[in-house]
Amino acid sequence: MKIKNVLLIVPSTDKSWKKDLKNKIGTAPLGVASLSSMLKFHGYQVKIVDMLVECCTPKELLRVLNEFKPDIIGISATYTESILVTYKIVKYIKKIMDIIIIAGGVHVTFRPKEALDNGFDYVVLHEGEATIIELLEYLKVNLEPKNVPGIAYRDKDNKIIVNENREFINNLDSLPFPDLLSLKLSEYMTPLAIVTSRGCPGDCIYCSSRAMSGKKYRIRSAESVFSEVFYLSKQILFDDSLLRSYLAIYDDTFTVNRKRLKLFCKYMISSKMNVIPWKCESRIDVLDEECIALMKKAGCFAIHVGVESANQHIIDSLNKHIRFENVEKALSLLHKYGIQPLCSFIIGNHMDTKETLQKTLEYIKHIIVDYNARVAISPNTPLPGTELYENASKYNIIIHSDNWEDYSLMKVILSTHYLKREDIRNIYVEFSEKINSLEAGT
Repeated sequence: MKIKNVLLIVPSTDKSWKKDLKNKIGTAPLGVASLSSMLKFHGYQVKIVDMLVECCTPKELLRVLNEFKPDIIGISATYTESILVTYKIVKYIKKIMDIIIIAGGVHVTFRPKEALDNGFDYVVLHEGEATIIELLEYLKVNLEPKNVPGIAYRDKDNKIIVNENREFINNLDSLPFPDLLSLKLSEYMTPLAIVTSRGCPGDCIYCSSRAMSGKKYRIRSAESVFSEVFYLSKQILFDDSLLRSYLAIYDDTFTVNRKRLKLFCKYMISSKMNVIPWKCESRIDVLDEECIALMKKAGCFAIHVGVESANQHIIDSLNKHIRFENVEKALSLLHKYGIQPLCSFIIGNHMDTKETLQKTLEYIKHIIVDYNARVAISPNTPLPGTELYENASKYNIIIHSDNWEDYSLMKVILSTHYLKREDIRNIYVEFSEKINSLEAGT
């Protein structure tokens, strides 16, 4: 079959949730943009449609299909809360044209049979850049891709086949920069964003990062990271809507490799690129005064850390492997150097009680007042691929909903040994109101 035009679609949820999902994600779809770059590098024509910011009605989608005339379609199926809308999109497209549709992303990596049962022809598991290129080569010559690692599909007998996993990409510097310029960047809350590493050595029970990207922490070089920042900075000059933007570095732990961090910061300072404000993600246990001071000089204005609870035994039960006393030290240092702490907490951990949550609330009040921290909270939401979801009974939690649209990190879907579902819902509302009041200064 001829494959030249590849349409990549990022689904939204229904209209009532679209704004909330856009605000939570806030940035361009970096995974899809990375696939676009790889496909273009191999000679394909690519169009990205991000339904969070464009084309959300069947009529508009039909127009795109008629104008672009794709030979194959790829759909990002990462977010659990939007997966049902994703399946509706697949069924709609299948009704109006005979075309192969490929899924990729976190949710379908852990639920490939579900994706195939809902109309997808192939599922790309875990990382997609190398897999999608090899899969398309097989499809061009009408070969069954039984030797393509990292995919799931139905064979000619309608049997579901899940091939062996593909090895993760070790040399991330070999990948082209994500194709952000094909997106309507001005439509995103955080239009300028990069990812500089993959994999996670941690084993937090609420996170699927390790299961999705492997336990080996793989990093791009400081030179590669700086080059992408430099490239993006030049695009700002040609788009007035991006002039007030900041750069977001969305690694789970950008600061874990101190040598790379220091080198990147030195490049930013020596090139005077530190006029571009940037924020990143970190862990409490890999922040010290030397690095914080250097990051401030390099243009860093905010660092996000996951605290999750103000109780050490709760933190330990999550396999987070940090000491709570180090949270206070790190936040104090960030405040000292004028870097805003961005802290996240989980409400309704499996070991939480009303008393432990009250202690967490008091600590949240303290860091907002004394350290000018911005705080994000979410109800405990076990997502597919996490230890907490896959082994819920082990942690004495009951998941009350099997409707994927409820897995939005804003709805309470579980009860624990210590807290009823209604208890968690009421506490979540109370926390939200008090945090909003404190941050507003009222």
